[in-house]
Amino acid sequence: MKADFSKIIRDSIKITRSNKRLWVFGLVLASLGAGANYFSSGGNIGDMVKEVQKQGSGTTIEQQVPQIPQRDDKTNLLNSNLLTSNLPQILGATTSLAGLVKTIPYSFYAGLTLLILICIVIFTAVSLYGQSWAQSGLIHGINSEGSGESLSLNQMSDKGKLNAVEVIKIRILPGLAFALLIIASTSMLIIPGMLLSEAGKILIVLMGIVWVIAVVIASIILGASVNLGVLAINLESLKWKAGFGRGFRIFKKFLVDYFIMSIINCFAGCVFGVASMIGLL
Repeated sequence: MKADFSKIIRDSIKITRSNKRLWVFGLVLASLGAGANYFSSGGNIGDMVKEVQKQGSGTTIEQQVPQIPQRDDKTNLLNSNLLTSNLPQILGATTSLAGLVKTIPYSFYAGLTLLILICIVIFTAVSLYGQSWAQSGLIHGINSEGSGESLSLNQMSDKGKLNAVEVIKIRILPGLAFALLIIASTSMLIIPGMLLSEAGKILIVLMGIVWVIAVVIASIILGASVNLGVLAINLESLKWKAGFGRGFRIFKKFLVDYFIMSIINCFAGCVFGVASMIGLL
């Protein structure tokens, strides 16, 4: 089923211009490093899901660099004598600093490392929740706007909080399982390749090429299923497993539309980035 992409773009621009509250969640996503492109032209869940698939001068370098005045032999000799006379103090200070570092107990370094890891975990958790909350709120805001209903900022925020945890799960758990599968399959190729003869190694190389192609295809399917699953979680109130399955089924049904819409999103992002850079310059 081919989507009306021109209508999707017109409606998405109209929705974005008419509801400035959507910009708040978009800015949150941008500040947290997450991109979000959502298009809506319909008033129900089916339409929402389909549309988504759907820098000179002539000055030389020598002229620009200031010329360093030449020093005579007496000046060089004086500087050399000063350096030689101060060398014991410099070496002594360096030795004292090294000795001070050695006096610090290993428990201090262990505690410092643990503190850094805890800060990283907390920052990552807060960032993930903020992304999921903002993305979910944005989805509900766009969907309601396409249905003729304008939600307030608080209403979009409340709806986004309801599904934020499930969105986090669908963004982490399938990817984690996929990573473990890649590690296991890679080991199954590398270990036999080290033990087999030359003829066997050639076979392993051929299998490796097929493996790389399969990983690329699986990565595309995984990414599409997750992105569409996020929509299903919010618009159909599903848990992450059901949302992932729903996203996969939608991807199979609207495969061509999804890739075309992804290309349009990528092109629009590139144009916006170039325009922003020109504006800054």
